[in-house]
Amino acid sequence: MNKYSPSCLISGFTLANRAVHVQCSYPGQALIKIITVYEPNPQLWEENFKRRRSSNDE
Repeated sequence: MNKYSPSCLISGFTLANRAVHVQCSYPGQALIKIITVYEPNPQLWEENFKRRRSSNDE
């Protein structure tokens, strides 16, 4: 959960096949707000970028 309201992380790939994460807030209304968009660090995420690596994976 985000500091201010419920949120979710959307994972996908661009047309150039670059991973992208979009964090969205949905405060119970029909309006969804984009909090941030970023390119995930491959060292911190599993190969499909849907799951963060655990500290045991190192």
